[in-house]
Amino acid sequence: MKNSVLLGLLGATVIGGASFLFISQEESEVSISTQGVNETLTYVPSDTILFTGGLTPTNMQEMVDSFSEQNKMMLAGVPWQEMLQKFKEKNQAPAAARMLIGLFAEYMVTFEEPSDFIQNLGLPNEVHSAIYMVGAIPVLRIKLADEAAFNAFLDRAESAGEVNAKIEHLEGVEFRSYSFDAADASSPTNIQLIAAIHEGHAILTLDTPLEREQLLTELLGIKKPQQSLADVDHLQKIVTQHGVLPFSIGFLNHQEIMRGFTQKEGNRFGHMLDLINQLANNKKPAAEQSTDPFAQIRTASCQKELMALATRWPQTIFGYSRFDVSNRPMQMHQLLVIESNDKTLLADLQTLRGYIPPYLRGEGESPVFGLGFGFNIDAVTPFVTKLWNEFQQKSYQCEPLEELRSNFVTNNPAAAMTMASAMARGIQGLSIALMDIDATITPDTPIPEVKLLDAIITLSANDPNTLLTMMASMAPPPFNSLVIPTDGTPVDIPLPLPFSNGDVAKLALKGSHIVAYIGKKSAAIADQLQHEPITSNSLMSMAIDYKKYFSLIADNLQAVAAESAEAQKAFSSMATLKALDMTMNASYDINDKGIIFDAKITMH
Repeated sequence: MKNSVLLGLLGATVIGGASFLFISQEESEVSISTQGVNETLTYVPSDTILFTGGLTPTNMQEMVDSFSEQNKMMLAGVPWQEMLQKFKEKNQAPAAARMLIGLFAEYMVTFEEPSDFIQNLGLPNEVHSAIYMVGAIPVLRIKLADEAAFNAFLDRAESAGEVNAKIEHLEGVEFRSYSFDAADASSPTNIQLIAAIHEGHAILTLDTPLEREQLLTELLGIKKPQQSLADVDHLQKIVTQHGVLPFSIGFLNHQEIMRGFTQKEGNRFGHMLDLINQLANNKKPAAEQSTDPFAQIRTASCQKELMALATRWPQTIFGYSRFDVSNRPMQMHQLLVIESNDKTLLADLQTLRGYIPPYLRGEGESPVFGLGFGFNIDAVTPFVTKLWNEFQQKSYQCEPLEELRSNFVTNNPAAAMTMASAMARGIQGLSIALMDIDATITPDTPIPEVKLLDAIITLSANDPNTLLTMMASMAPPPFNSLVIPTDGTPVDIPLPLPFSNGDVAKLALKGSHIVAYIGKKSAAIADQLQHEPITSNSLMSMAIDYKKYFSLIADNLQAVAAESAEAQKAFSSMATLKALDMTMNASYDINDKGIIFDAKITMH
């Protein structure tokens, strides 16, 4: 089990490294090339269920130069050599696993010299690449400048992984094959990892028993799809509608996924699902073979009703809305949208949005760590009641959908929610932030010694006075006797704090905000909230300063690392992260386009 987990981590890291340096290569604001056609897209089927790539390339050398120091720090913090050694000790590891190990190792070694990275991989300065699916099979495709250099990279990866490729040919195209089956496998899967170069592209994909020769011609690009992403305006629409940069576009196509599950021959994905089921049945005795596992949702009614749902939530898109790596600090804004055209539901969902204060929206100094929930409590009961009534009146012919609907309407949650929301009436948000801290821990003192604490908690409400009165009536002595001035003057909180930083915890009513805080930075933030109006601006927000946050953890791990081998490993990783001078503000929200995740990253 441990070996399987480690192999999964290795595979994820290889893919992650490829994604960053072969996909994010298409994401630099200063290097957009609009000349020529992206030939890579002509190999991508228009019905792919997953895609990440772009319409235009970027300057690969600029990308490597911009992130060379950050990548060196991150790579130094990963115990990859130890991981590789553990796998090499396992002689039964299949060839494909060893090749993944080799690719990972050679990637690490190659990036140790950023100036030679592009040449060692055979990449051009202007790089096109894509990760996509042909039916249910993933493909990584990269445009090359030097095929011999990439072949040499594969040779070095084989050497590092102590594996020999099986050389195969199909219609004049040579490719390397590495089996996922152990040598002594009693029931082989006949699935191989394959690497090839064809028509100037490097290709990494899987070879399976699924219509093998026909499928391989598509995976290798010998035969192009009848309709490709280059033939449709899918990517252009994503750029226009969501504002992602044209060299950073990704999507998960819900409609094609649903079509594959509900229609036997609806698309290539669905066709392969049936082939996989047939192959699984062929390995079983006749009595144990299963019928179509999707038969229940492949009725005419389910096809109609489930596809209608997928049409209302057609896709998840992702990419960068800003990517400026030519200046310092570097600014990167990541965007993910679960897209919907159900305007009525989106409007109802937006009534749940609450308030997030400025200190968690990237305004002012970034906290060490902060988390905020914006939620309009008064809107919860009306929203749930409306949803429950609609489901009660609706009926589905599709049996699984009807079962879900029936389970939802069996008990009306509105009554319980009404009671709960009545106690929290008017609340619009709850946020907390750690602005500064100085805490130490030693092997002899398992409880941290806190020398400094600067933090704030904010409870935002439409009627904070009434909320304070209710809270006081429920609080034990001496908190129930606290009198909070309405002019913003703070009062001391009678708490025996286990540290002395010269400050006393305070409680204050600042306009529409009840704030509890300690420390000078938090006191200044509390004062700024005095005239801050409540607006519905988000559902959730998180802020983190990686350097401050991981410095706190790493410094304390260092104090106890000598006592524990595991602590030493953790300290090594944390010490790397604390050198990463980066802040991130992430938010979850809903607008008229769908459910939104947005992350603003600043790297100094």
